[in-house]
Amino acid sequence: MHPKCFLIFGTILALVGPARGQHDSKQRNQPVAAPTAISSAFKREEYSLVISICSKALPNISDARQRALVLTYRAAAYRHLDQLENAMRDDDQALLLNPRTPFAHAGRAGIHDARGEIDQSIAEYTAEIAVNPKYLPAYTNRGFWYRKRREFDKAIADFNTATRLYPNDAASYAELAIVYYLKGELEKVPAYLQQASAKMHWSSTEDEGAMRLLGWFRATCPDARFRNCEEAVKWARRSCELARWKESASMDSLAAAYAECGDFDRARKLEQQALKTAPKDRAEREKRLRLFQQHQPYRDTFLEP
Repeated sequence: MHPKCFLIFGTILALVGPARGQHDSKQRNQPVAAPTAISSAFKREEYSLVISICSKALPNISDARQRALVLTYRAAAYRHLDQLENAMRDDDQALLLNPRTPFAHAGRAGIHDARGEIDQSIAEYTAEIAVNPKYLPAYTNRGFWYRKRREFDKAIADFNTATRLYPNDAASYAELAIVYYLKGELEKVPAYLQQASAKMHWSSTEDEGAMRLLGWFRATCPDARFRNCEEAVKWARRSCELARWKESASMDSLAAAYAECGDFDRARKLEQQALKTAPKDRAEREKRLRLFQQHQPYRDTFLEP
């Protein structure tokens, strides 16, 4: 499953305010766009509105650091709309204004993620860590790519760092279970699966992706010892509920879970529903749909083809 670069917008919005003692109320380089307006627009997924607010604010911001930060969350809105060239332009400009702008390198990494440019993505996450060493997605997304590339020790190091910085991050424990499975250290897998389940917050949308990942592994792992269709359905279905049945990857995970349980009719219908969103990995989804139509479950390698 493809990683997503989730920017911590609350952190960015906090940073964009004037530094203590730096500006007074008469200066024009305070942001015009109210942080709460931008945050609210992001929560409502009104990305065009975010772009509009930021675009109106930028001419009134002369402070380079603040301008760079506004550019980073306009870039994030562009990414959500798949306007990758615009997003890259804003992140590039932010780094020209301030080479240590937090989240700009992660933003560029997200664009490389979408394009399948793994080397560039890893390099950008590494650059983000250099300026923003406590930023969780930089470690987890870089670890994801290391895992895909069979660089298991590097992946383990990143996910261990993630769990040290954020001990309740369920997705990192699920990833560690997957990496140790791939590495052949099977005795370590059950403990990490148990920890991933224990760290989940049932009502938290922040764990939606972790639930999807855990459900996917429990449904599609080639080793039957680690498959569990009831657990797979439990986590994948909750992921769909938290995503309000709008996230095709969550529906894809639940379809695989139903197939593992032998409920191929539900699996087929869900995969067809997921395909309506025209995902970028459409060919893979269509392959799974054909399997479900033939009453066969799907097995993942958890590696790059």
